[in-house]
Amino acid sequence: MLTLLLGASSGAGWGQSSLTGVVVDAATHVGLPGVTIRLKRTGDGVTSRGNGAFTLAISPAGGADTLVLSSIGYTSLAVALRGLSLAQSQRFLLKQSQVALAPVAIAAPGLVERKFGVASQKALVHFTDGTIPPGQAFEIAQVLDVGQPHAQLTSINMFLAASQPDSATITIHFYGFDGSQPTQELGPAHLRRRVAVRAGWLRLDLPRQLPALPRVFVLGLEVAPAAKPLPYEIKLGGRIQSFARTQPTAGWRVPPHHYRLYVAALVPATAPVEDATAPDIAPTNYLYSAAVQDSFALYIQLPKGYQRHQKRTYPVVFLLDANVYFEQVTAQVEKATSTAPVIVVGIGYRDIRLLDSLRQRDYTYPSALSADSFAVSGGGQRFFTFLTQELIPYVDRHYKTDPGQRALLGHSLGGYFALYALLEGLQTGKLAFTQYVAASPSLYYGDAYLRRQLAALPAGKEPSAAAALYLTMGERELERGDAESQATKAEFVAFTKELLVHKRTTLTLNSKVYPSAGHLETALASFADGIKAFCKPR
Repeated sequence: MLTLLLGASSGAGWGQSSLTGVVVDAATHVGLPGVTIRLKRTGDGVTSRGNGAFTLAISPAGGADTLVLSSIGYTSLAVALRGLSLAQSQRFLLKQSQVALAPVAIAAPGLVERKFGVASQKALVHFTDGTIPPGQAFEIAQVLDVGQPHAQLTSINMFLAASQPDSATITIHFYGFDGSQPTQELGPAHLRRRVAVRAGWLRLDLPRQLPALPRVFVLGLEVAPAAKPLPYEIKLGGRIQSFARTQPTAGWRVPPHHYRLYVAALVPATAPVEDATAPDIAPTNYLYSAAVQDSFALYIQLPKGYQRHQKRTYPVVFLLDANVYFEQVTAQVEKATSTAPVIVVGIGYRDIRLLDSLRQRDYTYPSALSADSFAVSGGGQRFFTFLTQELIPYVDRHYKTDPGQRALLGHSLGGYFALYALLEGLQTGKLAFTQYVAASPSLYYGDAYLRRQLAALPAGKEPSAAAALYLTMGERELERGDAESQATKAEFVAFTKELLVHKRTTLTLNSKVYPSAGHLETALASFADGIKAFCKPR
């Protein structure tokens, strides 16, 4: 709930052009950074500064509009501008919103402290999150399973990759979880910490009295705006479900990574130990490619009941960038294939430290232009040879596959390669796959090489079998308004039009722009939708 303290004057002063004010916590009277203040009718808005102050431009006709204040963890407030004065600064008091839960106190003997979440910082490569722009408030969240309800949490721990001279303001939130998204806030009264930013584990101690949390919940960390983004470390791969958002009223986004984040909790010493910090999944096998002159890590998941059904054959999903996406995609497959099981073959690399340079080498063709700034590139033809003449035959020999049902999934440069593989099949009339998923493909590459190749396709050469293409982009990568976004949108539109003109009658095109999604967030959403279509019962 929110209350509002107004100045002594009424609705005078609309000749001025701005409303100034400060937003503070009603309980602590501390200024609240990162509060969204916007006009309901026009959508114009600002975000409060570090001390809670803000200035919002108002048009002369804006007196009929409504001011809306919202922040993560607080109930939104709508205030008619007619009741405000622009002649003096306004002061807004925000009360925290929460679902009241009975506190739980555990005093039983025999308790031990255990870690739940991603508690290991030992990694070959250390990544930080580059998706949050400087100066913007944001919240990251992760699903945690503490093994039993009402566990007594003692601390929250997040790994920071670097030190910074400035401190950070972090607000802790606990949410319910419905199996796919965070739900209502579970309390307690929001815990805010001002902390030094030092490389290593950042420990946020929790009070002894906390609401009774369920066994599975979502931990959210809201970070106030700062000149430099908080350098928290992320982890590629794994099945832990993570979320992020930059506005309290915005929907949660699902990033393609997880956070090195865990809680410590007191649990009975007799409680079973579940390894919540298991190491990254190991490759099933390594396969040397004569075409590429390199070895690839293969990650293979077989469907349930595979050994029991000796005569049954299965469709195969081939996944690029398996070092990053294999575990998330196999989790999607398990949900989507209860009546249509598939084999998943992930194609990755032995050394994840070289992931970027190796995917640039393998997923591109022709060689990059100088403007693309790729150190190594242009190996797409060799990688296509590996895929079609070495890997697919290898999988067909060793597993019970259905050669007439194959899908290829790729994102970004991987999406570019999926389209390249499709064009290779259209040119020869022999498609290696029956479904292609190209999520946010790098259509700009090689001066729009793929579109130019598509336009040059000879007419009348129909593939021997039907196939489907699922082509996607994210709204935020098309609608940012900057030059790069405008160029991306123009190329996406041009490529789609060219595809409609030159595609074969046996090729089905499905295209989608994901609302509010950026470049990275399209990967898992596109793969999930593509898998649902591919894994329909036959």
